[in-house]
Amino acid sequence: MRLLNTKTLKLREFYFDIPTYAILSHTWDKEEVTLQDMQDPQTAKSKAGYAKLSGACAHARKYNFEWIWIDSCCINKESSAELSENINSMYGYYGDSEVCYVYLSDASSAEDPRDVGSGFRRSRWFKRGWTLQELLAPRYVVFLGKDWEEIGTRWSLRDAISALTHIPSRVFEDGDMMRYSIAQKMSWAAFRETTRPEDQAYCLMGLFGVNMPPLYGEGSVKAFMRLQQEIIKVSDDCSIFAWIAPIGEQGLRGLFAKSPFEFRMSGEVATSKTDTIDEISSYTFTNNGLHIHLPLERLGDDSRDHGLFLASLHCQSHKDGKYLSVYLRKINGRQYVRCRADQLALTSAPPAPNSLQDLIVKENNYIPSFTRRQERDAEKVVVSVKLPDTVTRNRLVFDGSQNIKALSTFSRSPLVFDGSQDIKGLSTFSIAKWSSLLLKYRVCSPSGTSQTSLVLTLLRTQDNLLSLEVADGNPRRGLSGYVGWTCYGLADTIILPLGNGDLVSFRYRNTGKCTEKILEMIYLSQGDALTALKRELTPPAAGFIVPVTTPAVSLQRTSSFDFFDMDCGPDQQYLAFQASTFRILTYTVAEWLQAETFDVALGFRGVVPWVHISFRGQKFEVDGQEWDLAAYLDFVSQRTDHWPEELQTSSMTLYLPDLFLHVKVTIEARTTIQLGSHLLRIDFTRTEISE
Repeated sequence: MRLLNTKTLKLREFYFDIPTYAILSHTWDKEEVTLQDMQDPQTAKSKAGYAKLSGACAHARKYNFEWIWIDSCCINKESSAELSENINSMYGYYGDSEVCYVYLSDASSAEDPRDVGSGFRRSRWFKRGWTLQELLAPRYVVFLGKDWEEIGTRWSLRDAISALTHIPSRVFEDGDMMRYSIAQKMSWAAFRETTRPEDQAYCLMGLFGVNMPPLYGEGSVKAFMRLQQEIIKVSDDCSIFAWIAPIGEQGLRGLFAKSPFEFRMSGEVATSKTDTIDEISSYTFTNNGLHIHLPLERLGDDSRDHGLFLASLHCQSHKDGKYLSVYLRKINGRQYVRCRADQLALTSAPPAPNSLQDLIVKENNYIPSFTRRQERDAEKVVVSVKLPDTVTRNRLVFDGSQNIKALSTFSRSPLVFDGSQDIKGLSTFSIAKWSSLLLKYRVCSPSGTSQTSLVLTLLRTQDNLLSLEVADGNPRRGLSGYVGWTCYGLADTIILPLGNGDLVSFRYRNTGKCTEKILEMIYLSQGDALTALKRELTPPAAGFIVPVTTPAVSLQRTSSFDFFDMDCGPDQQYLAFQASTFRILTYTVAEWLQAETFDVALGFRGVVPWVHISFRGQKFEVDGQEWDLAAYLDFVSQRTDHWPEELQTSSMTLYLPDLFLHVKVTIEARTTIQLGSHLLRIDFTRTEISE
């Protein structure tokens, strides 16, 4: 393993006794500095990517890291053997790092990462295939803007990252990915892109705990097929077969998917309950196909559906508890093929007893938690209190600390250190293995008329880790009994709101020495506190699959932008909604060289879906006032005495030359697994105008 010295910017190779190191995650741009460039300092410095390299080293040095791993300059991509070794080891590299710095060249630390137009929300980093493992493998992740200033950590931004990636925020809270099915994890990669097609499979090897040699040139389908074959060697989770082909692709298939994209609607699929079939839950892949045991139910009696079966995957949906099945067609003997591959059927009842059959369909899931280098627990972990510039600016003072007497001139500081017998007033202290340390503070109001006591507890857990807990020292007053704590081992930040609208932030940082931590405490006034305590983003409550292009209409635009819009293929779009929100879609219909546009408004009133169709630009009157459609819907949504009569269906007539075109829009509940809970259907009836 090659590491870059953060001071000298020279490479050194380590075969064993790997030192503590930071790691950089980034998206590649033009003129990245390569391993070959590093042999000649002048060549390296002449490249645009050298600024990123030196910036990463400078930031790592701030936290006492002597070594850093950067893929562009630490991997010899000209050696196929070394490239293969590094691709198979990449997940481990990130997992073993002490900290992963994510450099977002298209985001700014000055922006709120939860704002609609922020670079963070639009960053290319969240769309790349390789960055998925770089997001999940490290135990500690810090996001940096293009100015190398911190945007936040994976923990503090877990809600925004979850909304962007559709990865449950709980993953970022405890790092336990064992609870998620193969299909769910595949869905996290469904909309990510890679420069080389085979990397769609190779970038997922670490996530599923498998290894295989990369064979560039084999194509994405073959590479992804090999990945799935490796996964079934270690897992009997049938959710690996819970995918759907692109809409309309109904050709005969096997049970393996062609790409992660085919798992785009599988985020709700739970791990299969293989205990229901006991010792015959295993399956094998041979040159004859996949040998598997599945419950079969024959469908249809007419000649057209002869040989059509529904095969249960022993999986349920997290959304509604329904059971997932695939359609199989019998070709001969015990051999079957998958048909209707663009569907996953949902049934309310589990597979019928004694329906399990031994079949061949032609053609122990190890999901590592956040990993880290195996190291022996130190007898003591040293924690230092650090006062960054923001602390001085916010007048944060710790009375009684011998090391920071210079700041004691701020006599009216709102946050005051009370001292503790355990640490005797020192700003650097140690915590023994499996023990804890209490730090006591007083938070004073600006006027000095009231104060609240806080107790910060640092818990020393295994692997030299710390966990934070903050409690109100006066539970009957001040903070109204508020307790802020982290029951998650990955928590690095606690923001504690105060009764006067201000807040205190506690956070610890890892350093270049695994046994040394830095504890930062910041007091934020009410104005800054409002920004820091913005409502956490939550996954959408429901959503629609809407047509984008059909033989009759094309979608021109949708109103608003959020995290959750997804392209589900050339003809469909997924629109996500929170409760009691709406969207306006504008469609164009063309007939006889004439085009007309109309608006379709749809959304949820509470959890009840509704749809409303109207002419483009039509005005609506309420209480004697005319409103355009968006203002009208926004206005009536606040009232209970008025609401458009249309709910599940709506229609109108367009007048075209020599033709009446009746347009009807209908909401339908899903019958197969898909993103969202409902579908929007648009139907047309043509009536010619007689002369």
